[in-house]
Amino acid sequence: MKISKELLEQMENDDKAEMEELTPNQIAAYEEMENYFNDSLGRFKASQIIMGKVIAISNGLATIDVGFKSEGLVSLSEFPENGKNLQVEDEVEVYLEKVEDNHGNVILSKEKANKIKIWDDLVKTYEADEIIQGVVIAKAKGGLTVEIGLKAFLPGSQIDLRPIRNLEKLLGEKFDMKIIKMNKKRGNIVLSRRILLEEQRKQLREGTLEKMSEGTLIEGIVKNITEYG
Repeated sequence: MKISKELLEQMENDDKAEMEELTPNQIAAYEEMENYFNDSLGRFKASQIIMGKVIAISNGLATIDVGFKSEGLVSLSEFPENGKNLQVEDEVEVYLEKVEDNHGNVILSKEKANKIKIWDDLVKTYEADEIIQGVVIAKAKGGLTVEIGLKAFLPGSQIDLRPIRNLEKLLGEKFDMKIIKMNKKRGNIVLSRRILLEEQRKQLREGTLEKMSEGTLIEGIVKNITEYG
């Protein structure tokens, strides 16, 4: 729809008349608020973690003030224990999905903020080649699904030094492992327990060899019987 020049002039005159009815203090407060919201619009960008304050909790939702002109709503199910311990005035980290939707609302996610922070922590563990603990939660094609804060994949070849036939017996087991591969785009994390077992075996062998000398009596376990010569 095309707006006529006369209509635009009328709208401008109405705005001026409305401003003239305000006191100088009200005008200053109005301009300060307008500048604040304009500045906040420039500061806020989607796809980042920001701090917010809980200003209300009702009907299974937490209202979060992030300093923008409108608040965001986050389901209590995204908080630990379904928000049981969440209180008004609590400061929380949330993920900014959209600065404004079609209704002018800020779109926030606590769940995504948690996942991003966990991913970043796992990247540090991976880069430092550190050990991580995980619990086997399901059998997957070619291996196991392990919970390490996020779901990760433990290939069958990386579970033990020898192939394990019955993977279901490992459900619920807790293992020390190392992360051997991460793909942020796909959200994939690959683990290995075998690496640690190989390191332990190597250390054990080196320790045994250091103690051995000609004529020393040692105990051993028969692993296999085969023809000689």
